[in-house]
Amino acid sequence: MFRFLLSGALALATLLCFVSVSSATSYGNFSSPTGDVSFLNVEDANGLYGSPTASGNSLDFSPNAFEADCAVAVLPACPPTPHEVSDLLILQIDANAGFFIEEILLTEAGDTTLFSLSAAIAATTIVGDVFIDVLEIDGAPVNGVNGNATMVFTSDGTYDTTVEGSGTHIWTGTLLLDVDAVIAAAVLTGQAPSSRSA
Repeated sequence: MFRFLLSGALALATLLCFVSVSSATSYGNFSSPTGDVSFLNVEDANGLYGSPTASGNSLDFSPNAFEADCAVAVLPACPPTPHEVSDLLILQIDANAGFFIEEILLTEAGDTTLFSLSAAIAATTIVGDVFIDVLEIDGAPVNGVNGNATMVFTSDGTYDTTVEGSGTHIWTGTLLLDVDAVIAAAVLTGQAPSSRSA
């Protein structure tokens, strides 16, 4: 068992305006069609990820409201202070009977459109911080077995008009969480049937 926390942030350093009003959303529980894992108490703090679907051993989100917009016609203008849009995804992943969680692969993708007037710089920064709490090892409850990591994004998660130029740019991010290594770092042995992440 483990708890998984994924914090995503999208910051644009140009004229930005918050596009959507958001609030905490609970999506419930999901079972993988393969029957290997269950995703429990899936929720996000600002409702920006949108309702997920379970496929294979994955939980897939297709957010359409996770965006920031900074248009010249929109007031208040962002510069010189960047505008940030972020959300916190929290879920528990349980391995079903006879299975364990050794690794968790996280992937993200999106796009950013950059445009600036005159000598102004438009920029986007993408950040994904991940926290994990292992809740059980070999079926026995544990406390204090946790870790954290940062997703790795193309272009180091930073896009700006001075490097990439104006236009739309596709970005991707990935992180492979080694749950066994989190357990070993706590000077313990065994495998995790459950964890909670954010």
